[in-house]
Amino acid sequence: MKYIYTFITVLTFGVFALAQVPAVDFESNGADYITASIGNTGTVTIVDDAVDAATYGKVANVENPAEQYDSWIIKLDNKISFADPSKKVLSVDFRDPTATARVILLKVSQGNDTFVNGDGAAITAYEVQATTAESADWQTLTFDFSSAQGSFPNNAFTNDIVGEYSQLEIFIDFGTAVSSNTFVDNFRGGSQGSANVFPGPTASATSPTDTHAAENVKSIYSDAYTSAAANWDLNPDWGQVTSLNEVQIDGTTDNVIRMSNLDKQGHTFDAIDASGMTTMHLDVWVENAGDLDIFIISLNPTVEPKVTKTLTAGEWVSLDIPLSDFTTAESTVNLAGIAQMKYETTAALGYVYVDNIYFWAPPSTDTEINFSVDTTNNNHYPNTGNGDVLAVSYSTDAGSSYTLSNPFSDSDSDGVWEGTVTLPKSTGAVQYQLVVTDATSGYTVATASTGDTLASEADFSLTTGENAVTQNLFLLDRASDATSWATLTASAVATVTVIIRGFHPDHSSGQYGLRAPGQGCYNLGDWTSNTDGVFTDTMTLPYYSTQAYQVGFHNGTNGWCGANMVSGNANTNTDFSVSVVEAHSTEDLTAISAVDNNGNFIVYTSEGDQGNYPAAQINFGEDWIEAAIKSDEGAVATIIDDPSNSDKGKVLNVVYGGEGSQDWQNAQILIPVGQKKIDLRTTKTVSFDIWTSHDDADANKGKYSGLLKLETPTTGASNASIEKGFVTSGNGWETITVDFTDNYKGDNGGTSNDQFRKIVLFTNYGGGDEAHQVSGGVHKKEDTRVYDNFVYAEGDEVPAPATPITELTVDFETASGFKPYSNIVYADVADGAGEGYNSSGYGSVSKVNEDWWAQIGLDASGPLDLSSKDRGISIMVKGDRQSKLTLKIQDGDDFNNSHEIRPDDFNYTAVGEWQKVIWDLSTYDSNDKGRIVFFFDIQTNKGDTNEALDNFKIDDLKFGSFATLGLADVNLNSAIVIYPNPSDGILNISGVEKVDAIKVFSINGQLVKEAVNTNRLDLSSQRSGLYMIEVQHEGQTTINKLILR
Repeated sequence: MKYIYTFITVLTFGVFALAQVPAVDFESNGADYITASIGNTGTVTIVDDAVDAATYGKVANVENPAEQYDSWIIKLDNKISFADPSKKVLSVDFRDPTATARVILLKVSQGNDTFVNGDGAAITAYEVQATTAESADWQTLTFDFSSAQGSFPNNAFTNDIVGEYSQLEIFIDFGTAVSSNTFVDNFRGGSQGSANVFPGPTASATSPTDTHAAENVKSIYSDAYTSAAANWDLNPDWGQVTSLNEVQIDGTTDNVIRMSNLDKQGHTFDAIDASGMTTMHLDVWVENAGDLDIFIISLNPTVEPKVTKTLTAGEWVSLDIPLSDFTTAESTVNLAGIAQMKYETTAALGYVYVDNIYFWAPPSTDTEINFSVDTTNNNHYPNTGNGDVLAVSYSTDAGSSYTLSNPFSDSDSDGVWEGTVTLPKSTGAVQYQLVVTDATSGYTVATASTGDTLASEADFSLTTGENAVTQNLFLLDRASDATSWATLTASAVATVTVIIRGFHPDHSSGQYGLRAPGQGCYNLGDWTSNTDGVFTDTMTLPYYSTQAYQVGFHNGTNGWCGANMVSGNANTNTDFSVSVVEAHSTEDLTAISAVDNNGNFIVYTSEGDQGNYPAAQINFGEDWIEAAIKSDEGAVATIIDDPSNSDKGKVLNVVYGGEGSQDWQNAQILIPVGQKKIDLRTTKTVSFDIWTSHDDADANKGKYSGLLKLETPTTGASNASIEKGFVTSGNGWETITVDFTDNYKGDNGGTSNDQFRKIVLFTNYGGGDEAHQVSGGVHKKEDTRVYDNFVYAEGDEVPAPATPITELTVDFETASGFKPYSNIVYADVADGAGEGYNSSGYGSVSKVNEDWWAQIGLDASGPLDLSSKDRGISIMVKGDRQSKLTLKIQDGDDFNNSHEIRPDDFNYTAVGEWQKVIWDLSTYDSNDKGRIVFFFDIQTNKGDTNEALDNFKIDDLKFGSFATLGLADVNLNSAIVIYPNPSDGILNISGVEKVDAIKVFSINGQLVKEAVNTNRLDLSSQRSGLYMIEVQHEGQTTINKLILR
């Protein structure tokens, strides 16, 4: 930025004003002044501002990843002081080209976050939030630290901070996992504190190249050597308090590791072979003297021995530790597979610097090849009863000739054979086979041999050049006539994927980790990944092994690595256990609704919680279930016997994708009267078993999704619903648990804090949008799925419906119960000064065309009983213009479950007068619809009518038989008979010798047909309904009613 900031120091009577902290404006202080926090995969670049370069100059372009808590660290040459009460506001300029409102969090710290959990005075990090305006222009955000919140986990504390802070961090879209591309500039405010100088060394440690040549070194971290540690992670998240940065010693380009608040800290990397090395070296500088524990760690199984060193303060201490010191009482670290290292301390070491971490060995001209062969899983080789031993036959000339090594030995009879071959370092490529030999030939002839079974039986290979190379081999369980039967130990492993469905029952945030019983957290697997509350972790096990394990849940409550949230199998109160042979496998687990008395909260998904969950509420053996099933939009749902021979009894079989089926085809289960609803008010999950079968050749197997929708809630709109997607594994039975706690789609006001009556099962669709389906899920329209054992919390019984009513009268002398919908205006007028039809009261309706669907509705005391098929509705209407009144009767808010009668022409025509408008319901026989709805000129745009005339009065609503609506026969002559009545179209008139004329009127008075001099009339072209038949004979007129079906 090109703003000029002026800082004035005023000396008056020995008192000075604190100068403002110089702004970080990216003009002279460049890209090194804003860096990503550890683990932040985003990028930042310093660019010329594209909008107002004259004012802002160079700015930081921040491409933020879609992570909730990634931050950007701002370098400060001087600490920020909050000692001056008038200078507690920090500011930053911000620009977002997308003009999106974003939550920005600004944090000050002393380079670390102190986890005090109770002592607010000891907090060393504070934060303040601001929300950006929805503008694409530059805007200034301000953060007032006079009332600042402690940073996690100390958010409960709020203080007026007064100290000095050495580090500034900015979080963009704090707490929301969205990516963004924004610009920041001019971090300013507060008072200038002391120089931001960290305790530390003033010079680099002695260069190791003066002592050890590169050919004798395996480097992990050092600028002096090429690193052998691929995929190096300087700061894995192991629940440590430690703050870590990579820095350079002033005046040098030497990178070193700086740590503060060290309790534990690890580094991870791809496994390296240090078997040819003898010693571990590292250089350490500490602010305060004390002990430091140093670990090197090999995996599968995890072995993490430590060596403790006492360090002197204020100087580089060079440590050379014999690798033979890294042993435990149980085992020795596998030097051929070092994949992690770690520091731990209980001492207050202050700032700690580490550099030049490597393994080394004395110089040598030869490479020692150390072979180890695990034979414990092969019953054929070697046959020691026949005097067999193992050896290798190796070639140094690309297979042209082979040399048989000296025999290997198993001196301790543990099944692991060992041997050594020494070759010049200059040899280069070596290929070999594992062989069996015996004393008969003087150990000079191979009686059996094998290449690498898992590498198409090719020879094993290695390259000389280092002091030592380790070759760990593993015999596979093969028949005696197999052509190959060995592989590398590193290849003889299976990956076990562990799926855990749902959070710990007392928490909605955190992660799981896998541990061996009695071991530390994550010693079998790292953090789990979380996708919509389904967690995934992996562990790697040797072939033919069994591993007992427990599941630990970790969050701030237990310091991220405590032992108080560790679960075995809640059904058996034993550890989980998995066995592998030569294939990968999956463990499918589910978190249950509560921690049991043994502290367990995880079960195998296939078992369900046999102690805490209720039995399945729907298992398709119920006597009511057949009537409750409905097939919709092309899906075909039937109750059948379990086709998978899994002893599940009756199941729901749904065939999706038949001829004419829609994408939203579905199967429905409507819980009947007297059964209990699905209650999500406390327990938010619905579980069910599902069977699918997809061909292994199908690339989408394991990705096909489904969607569970719950409808007919107890509260709110009757057509409200919620829905959420899931993915099937595509191979047999599995248990799906759908969690409606959050991240679900609710239609028409549907929420999970409700009870539901209807289950709807889609293959993918059902009105859902992609945000509420499953990421990566694939729609399979044509599929067969079998469902069983729906498990959910039960709520209230489904009540019997209200008793249908056969008559209703509303006279408007008291509150009518009518309500307005869609912007129409309605009011009861109890005292209308005689303006009502036959009394004072009436209903006033205006703005009838304010919306296409403007309407008024009345909920009757029960559904209207139309079963007699002689019912109708009438209402008196008075208005300033003609209108086409539409009647609709529907089931509450469910406008899809309705009958609608929409006239072709005006049915209110007596402008300025009261007129009875009648609707014929005789063609319907339902008894489940209790809301009466009137539209005035339905689907008419505002302005298409004269708004000044969009005013109507209504009175005397009646529902009942035609007689109650004033439709009894007029001047009925008992001698005249109209038959048949009801009629299917042809009617006859008897009882009179000559009919002069016949006129047929619709229920609204429209003449639809007439004839003269006939006693027979054909009405088959007319619509079904109620008609009035006017018969003229011998100077008389008789009116009869006719029902046409």
